Amino acid sequence: MTAPTKIPTVTTRSSRRSTAPWVVIGIALASLALWNLGAAQTTAAEAAATLALVPNASGLVRDGAILYDHNCSACHGDTGQGLAEAKTSFPEDKRNCTSCHRPSNPAQMDHLAMNWRFAFDVGVAPAVIGDGALSAFGTGTALFGYIRLTMPRPWPDSLTSDEYLRITTFLAAANGADAVRVRTVDDLSHVEIRETVP
Repeated sequence: MTAPTKIPTVTTRSSRRSTAPWVVIGIALASLALWNLGAAQTTAAEAAATLALVPNASGLVRDGAILYDHNCSACHGDTGQGLAEAKTSFPEDKRNCTSCHRPSNPAQMDHLAMNWRFAFDVGVAPAVIGDGALSAFGTGTALFGYIRLTMPRPWPDSLTSDEYLRITTFLAAANGADAVRVRTVDDLSHVEIRETVP
């Protein structure tokens, strides 16, 4: 029995050129997948300051506090007091916020402009917990809609509906609203966002 002969292949310059973009795309997708696997969520221990705002919380409120800490606290602070609080956790040389909060940044930028400037316009992140912080929204439904359409910047609507529901439920509870019975987005219509936090 004779060994099969190997058929020689010819690689031309044009065949290498046509596969190169696919190789680059494949490597980029594989890198992104590995990065997502390594992007660990915040643990309850790391979110201790945020969880302390809703002691004895369970379910959606507790999960929302951890999600808030992971997705929102970089701009709004661990205890929801806004950018002034958030900056205290930044490295010393980053506390002047010259990347994100540069006055010359346009009000909105596309992803290429953000990457080029290594910045995005976030305005001044307000306090989201405390007297009057969210009372303008009136109900949990309005708050949910606003958060989903605008947060986190610069990638609004990048979380799942369930994650937005949990963050909204946490914020409502941290502002004194009765959010214990919330299970679905529809339940948020019964949650009244108060003017003062008890």
